[in-house]
Amino acid sequence: MQRLNQGQIVTIVVPDPRGKNKKPRPVLILTDSDELTTAEEFVVAAISTQFSDPLPADCVLIPSSRDVRAKTGLMQPSVVKCHWLLKVRRRHVRCVLGHLPPEIMCDVMRIVVQM
Repeated sequence: MQRLNQGQIVTIVVPDPRGKNKKPRPVLILTDSDELTTAEEFVVAAISTQFSDPLPADCVLIPSSRDVRAKTGLMQPSVVKCHWLLKVRRRHVRCVLGHLPPEIMCDVMRIVVQM
């Protein structure tokens, strides 16, 4: 497994917000990169393709890979659901999809800190 970093988008099996229906889902790593070198568990925010318009204040729109500048690894328009935080284990990471652009990562962290 390659080194994990804050801002990476990885796939992991997680339950829905009600704690049911576990399925592989992209998530955004929120834990600081320095902490990830030794941490077995770390915090992520769930990513979803289901969102409303207008976008809720606790969601951040992220680019899909249809935008050639995007390196997210996501094929459809998606949002980071900043209220849907999970603590996960390193061994459950299935694959690394990509990473979030730094300016969008800043938006996500600003919302998460306020919650």
